[in-house]
Amino acid sequence: MSFSMDKRKLTKVAVTTAATASVSLGIGTSLFMHRSETHEAIKLHPAIRQAARFIVWAGGGMKPREWVGVHLKHHDNEDLPDDPHSPVQNGRFGVLKVLLGNVPMYRQAAKEISQTGAYPERLKPDALDKHLYDKGLLGQVALYGLMARINGPVYGAAALGLHDLIMFGAGGIVNGLGHSGSGNMLKALVNRPEPNEDGSYSRNLNPGLTALTFGEGRHANHHADPSNWQLGNNLMEDPAALIASGLIKTRLATSGHIVANTTE
Repeated sequence: MSFSMDKRKLTKVAVTTAATASVSLGIGTSLFMHRSETHEAIKLHPAIRQAARFIVWAGGGMKPREWVGVHLKHHDNEDLPDDPHSPVQNGRFGVLKVLLGNVPMYRQAAKEISQTGAYPERLKPDALDKHLYDKGLLGQVALYGLMARINGPVYGAAALGLHDLIMFGAGGIVNGLGHSGSGNMLKALVNRPEPNEDGSYSRNLNPGLTALTFGEGRHANHHADPSNWQLGNNLMEDPAALIASGLIKTRLATSGHIVANTTE
């Protein structure tokens, strides 16, 4: 009987974590911080933008202005020495190093961005940032409170840990596998990535990983056209773009630019 109860609790943890991670990745990271705040490919209604800020705060404790600064630095120095998380610059086992070490790489770059203020002027901290959203640990406490309310204290802690693991893992997948170059993926995990014909190293991932990363897996598409809010070749493999499309249709967002991607 106790085993059955534990199994139900674990299922509840899995469902809870899938829900919070999906909202955090799909709305907080992919739609808000990446496509809207960084590239201005889509402009969110003020109410949606405020909701997304809360999601980022609770879902990972990141500061959007720092995330934007790190990502813009990545685009400006794609796979060059100043790229914050390039498998190419990490040499042998570079893809694995980014897969497993994306979090400390991001934190180091974010620290530099914070010290220099190298983020767009439009993202200058406001009162909510100073009094709430810059307190990332408090956001994690708030998320734990939700997890504990649903799953209990112990299973709530497990759900929070799993949530964070998914969030960190998704970034590693996109930045690591997404810059593994051409050729065999397994070979790229061991050796320094080989360049594509055009000299770049960006790569589109398979439809499964693309969907699980809310469209971010279509990384070559994104680097080819950063101003496009649709990264996948269709909305079904790009859940964040599906959300964006719904927001645009209901006038809760406006499109900055969209051209169908065809990069393979």
